[in-house]
Amino acid sequence: MMYAHWVNDANLSNLDDLTNIINSVGLNADKLIEASDSSDVLDTYNKNTEEAVTMSVFGSPTYVIDDDMFYGQDSLGLVEYALNQPFQKTISE
Repeated sequence: MMYAHWVNDANLSNLDDLTNIINSVGLNADKLIEASDSSDVLDTYNKNTEEAVTMSVFGSPTYVIDDDMFYGQDSLGLVEYALNQPFQKTISE
């Protein structure tokens, strides 16, 4: 979905675009979209939203690796680096 959004300018809030993306990777869009409206998924979404607000996340995508926050697709190289070679803690910690 992120590739379709960033490269092909897909509108991820548009049901037709979502259906096309999901079907294009061999998944059943109708079943997946229906499942996304289940109470379990909505509860998880709300929990994740509350956690993001608590952490002062200001946009999407945001990645947190060992308490370091990375925002946006341009940070993916830093995310990869942090996963492979964690940043050192500062002396004050």
